[in-house]
Amino acid sequence: MWHTDEIRKLRPSPVDEAKWGFAVVENSLWQGVPNYLRELNEQLEENLGYKLPVEFVPVRFTSWMGGDRDGNPNVTADITRHVLLLSRWKATDLFLKDIQVLVSELSMVEATPELLALVGEEGAAEPYRYLMKNLRSRLMATQAWLEARLKGEELPKPEGLLTQNEELSGNRSTLATSHFRRVAWVLSPMAICSTPCAA
Repeated sequence: MWHTDEIRKLRPSPVDEAKWGFAVVENSLWQGVPNYLRELNEQLEENLGYKLPVEFVPVRFTSWMGGDRDGNPNVTADITRHVLLLSRWKATDLFLKDIQVLVSELSMVEATPELLALVGEEGAAEPYRYLMKNLRSRLMATQAWLEARLKGEELPKPEGLLTQNEELSGNRSTLATSHFRRVAWVLSPMAICSTPCAA
C-alpha cells in the first residue's frame, strides 16, 4: 500500500470498472454472503429453533456496471452488452468451481421420488452426483458460448444454455450438505443473468 500510486494517470474504462466489481464479488461477497447466512441460520436454530429455508434471500445485489449512461459518453450499447456477457461468464466460472466441489461431495444414493424421476435409470445409482455432472456440462457449454460471444463470434445458443437462476437451483430444497447450502445461498442474490442479455 505504501508504494501504491494514488493518482491514476489513465481514466479507467467502463469494462475496467466492471472487472473491479467482479473482483469484489469473487474475493469478498461470494464467500461473505453465504457465511453470513450460515451464521444467521445457526443463531436462529440455536435460540429460536427455526431453520432458514435454503431459498431464503435477505440480500440481493444489482449493478449499474457497464450500464451507467447518466451523461457518460463512454458507456455505449456495445459496452453494456460486453459487460453483461462478461458478468455472465464470471458468474458461470464461479458456479462451475462450486459445482465441481458438489460433484465430489454428493455420493449419497437415497433421494426423493421427484429427483429419481428427474435423473431416470441412468442416474439412479448416484442421483445427486449425476444431476451435478449434468449441471456442470451445461455450465461449461454456457461458458464456452459466452467466451465465443465475447470474442465477437456469432454462434447459435447451445442446447442446455443456462439463462435463469431456477435452472441452476435444480432440486436444492432437498439437499442439506454445507457446501450445497453455501452455493444455494449465493445463487439468488447473484444470478447468472439477472438483467436480460441480448443473444
